[in-house]
Order: sequence, then C-alpha cells, then structure tokens
Amino acid sequence: MAERKFTRALGKPGMAAQVRENVSQAVKATATQVKPRLADPIDFEEYASKNKVMLNNDPLRELLMYPLDDISHCVVRRVTRTLQSLAAVHLEEEVTNPLVRQCLATYSQDLTTITHKYLPYSGSYLHLPRLPRVDDLKEQVYEVDTDIEQGDLAILTNGENILKKGYLLKGPES
Repeated sequence: MAERKFTRALGKPGMAAQVRENVSQAVKATATQVKPRLADPIDFEEYASKNKVMLNNDPLRELLMYPLDDISHCVVRRVTRTLQSLAAVHLEEEVTNPLVRQCLATYSQDLTTITHKYLPYSGSYLHLPRLPRVDDLKEQVYEVDTDIEQGDLAILTNGENILKKGYLLKGPES
C-alpha cells in the first residue's frame, strides 16, 4: 500500500539532523589527530659551550655573552644575639633526620649574597639610572660668531640697529 508522504519522511533524517551528524564527524576527525610536540627552550649555557668558536669570532659577541664582571658574591656573617647559635649546638648532637639536619645547617650558616653590577640597566629604558644634571656648562663661542662682516660693521658704526631692510614676500612653495 502506498505510504503517506509524512510517514515516509519520518524515517529519513532532516536537514538539522544531517548538519549535526556532519559536525560530530568533523569533531571526531580533529580529536583523533596527533597534537604537535611542544619544543623545549634552548639551554643558553649548553649552546654557548658547543658553539664557543663561532661566538668568539662573532663581531657582536659583547651582545651575546654575559659580562664577566657582572656577577660578584660576598659572604655575610650571620648575626646572632647569643654567644653560640642554638642550631649549631643541635648540629653537633646526633640528629638522624636529614631534613632536620639540613634545616639546622641552613639557619646556622653564613649568608652568601650575589650582586649584579649591571642590574639597573636590565629593565626598561624608562627605569635607567639617571646621571646628575650638570648646570655649570660654559657658553661656547665660535670664531664665526665673533667675526662681524664689514657691511654690518658700517651699519653699527652709524648708530643704526637695523641690519636688513626690505620687504618679505610670501609666495607659493613651488
């Protein structure tokens, strides 16, 4: 028997169902793709040791290499208010736990400080150290400024202060 058009359309997917199916297939296809491996950053010390000859022959090696006199360290004695540190007393005794021993050593040892000579120059140009302004600069006088032309000298001897006479005409720039 001939089915009705309405009941025949129930078995077929509509446009919205077809679009949903296409989208789900596209999502499945992209989910199964292998994600690219992230690149590791370059270890500068390892690169500098491997390419030492190339870096030494580079004309701009001062920009590539760290300054040798930049880092300095000094040892600062730990200040205690007692004659002998309590942590040092416990270190001499038998402490079995290595974590406790390390903590006691940390609180009883002298401090080592690392200072960077060029640290003020490492930020933005807005934060560079400012040099003191020098206000006692002498005025510079050149020979050209001191020589007076003969025509100007004649005008000055007549008592007139006018050096040039005439009209200033304004015209097009071309």
